[in-house]
Amino acid sequence: MNEEKEVEKQSAEKRAAEKIVVEKIHELRDQIAVLQRVAKDARDATLSDHVALPQAIEQLAENVDDLRAEAERLAEHHRIVEVELTAARQIAEERADLFQTLIREAHHRIRNNLQSVVTLLEMERQAVDPSSVGALDRCAARIRAIAMVHRLLTSEDAREVPVQGLLKGLSELAVAGYLSPGATRLAVTVNDCVCTVSSKSATSLAIVVNELISNAILHAFSGRTHGRLELSAACSPDHETMTITIADDGIGCPDTKSDGTGLRLIRSIVEHDLKGKINIASGPEGGCRCEIVLPNPGETP
Repeated sequence: MNEEKEVEKQSAEKRAAEKIVVEKIHELRDQIAVLQRVAKDARDATLSDHVALPQAIEQLAENVDDLRAEAERLAEHHRIVEVELTAARQIAEERADLFQTLIREAHHRIRNNLQSVVTLLEMERQAVDPSSVGALDRCAARIRAIAMVHRLLTSEDAREVPVQGLLKGLSELAVAGYLSPGATRLAVTVNDCVCTVSSKSATSLAIVVNELISNAILHAFSGRTHGRLELSAACSPDHETMTITIADDGIGCPDTKSDGTGLRLIRSIVEHDLKGKINIASGPEGGCRCEIVLPNPGETP
């Protein structure tokens, strides 16, 4: 009996040991399976990365190529546009130069035609009644003044006339036109200025200035051997107006309440054609002082 119990006890212990071994084997198997799954996942991930990375690099290279091609296309388009702009700019400049040349040529021809008219008037004055000579001379002087504007437009910008050059030229013409052995010797001063006037307004202004200078030469210095005439122009600080002043040291201003033909012409041109104002009054030291105020001197009224 004792032997049977001992054998049974040993068998039980053996079965328990075997059970423990089996459990341990299962645990090891489970752990191995987990490790195998982890290894498989890691291997799959690595393989996936190895496959995806070349694809990403290839896609990136394609994108770079596309960007390079687009940049080259844009650069070529820019080059073509620049060439077209340069050609258009050159054509515009050539047309502008041609236009200026044609305008100057037109002014030159107009000036020559006006000079021909003056020549005809000078020839006619020899055949008319002496009482009409003065009227012809005044007409000739006005035409010379207009011709002076076209001379300046031939040599300067065809759109604007420098006022200083206009005043200087008109004063020289007027003094030369009335020069005679017994005439008053005039000292004419034209002050420096940088004002300009539009080509359209310049003709009207030239007629006005010529009338005022001629009136001063004819009437301001009666009985005198010497006289002084001063012309100036100045723009306002905002360049909205320009004031032209013609002053002499003669006998004083005429009676402006009873304007003659010359003064009526002057006022009409200043107020209606030039949209300006004119004031004629005695100067602070005697003589006559005329001020013409014009709006927007560089623009056509």
